[in-house]
Amino acid sequence: MKLKTLPTFIDDLLKNSWEQICFLTYDGFTKNGRGTLAIIPDEESEAYLAEYVVYDLENISEDWAYIVREYNPETEFVLQFTDEVQDLRTIRIKTPENGQHPKRVWFFQALAETMDNPDTLVNRPQWFIDALNDLEKAKIKE
Repeated sequence: MKLKTLPTFIDDLLKNSWEQICFLTYDGFTKNGRGTLAIIPDEESEAYLAEYVVYDLENISEDWAYIVREYNPETEFVLQFTDEVQDLRTIRIKTPENGQHPKRVWFFQALAETMDNPDTLVNRPQWFIDALNDLEKAKIKE
């Protein structure tokens, strides 16, 4: 099986917007469950829009369903896009070795948002609240 190379616009997006993609995908996962980040060309500019999409896994192709079921949201994400020949592609992206993974990126951005606005804490997953409590306990012991 020959692997397709990534289109230039996806390669550029991954290189230049890694942290934003990690945050969007993990945030989408924490709020909605397993899904994909759809990359959509903006008709009015050279930019691209991103939308987190959750599918009913019973009503999509087995190939897509397998990718969405099997990816590890803490260290991977799934992108969907239309390539240069208008083929819809679904790909699983793993965090490079020594790279920042989606959960880590999400954690530190959520931490900053929570410090700025404590009211956002009610919308955070329990593991995040537990981590904050552990940090607070560690701070008290110092």
